[in-house]
Amino acid sequence: RVLKMIQFIDQRVVQFGNRIRSVREEKGWSISEVVSKGNVSKNDLVAIESCDRSFSLTRLLELCKSLETTPSELLNFDFNI
Repeated sequence: RVLKMIQFIDQRVVQFGNRIRSVREEKGWSISEVVSKGNVSKNDLVAIESCDRSFSLTRLLELCKSLETTPSELLNFDFNI
């Protein structure tokens, strides 16, 4: 008998990843361009955009620096708490 593990992905994390990607694309920036502007690795950014990784407040602030925006701008979407 094979047991399958089902990974639950919090939809708020999905929405945030989508928001990060939207902000980056609105600026016309590639992942590499964002990485070059701050202290976020390519692996971290790809993982956050694809909802594969949780992150801390510190990482949120680094994303803001790299995307040249504010936390309120990145968190500007509707989600259920």
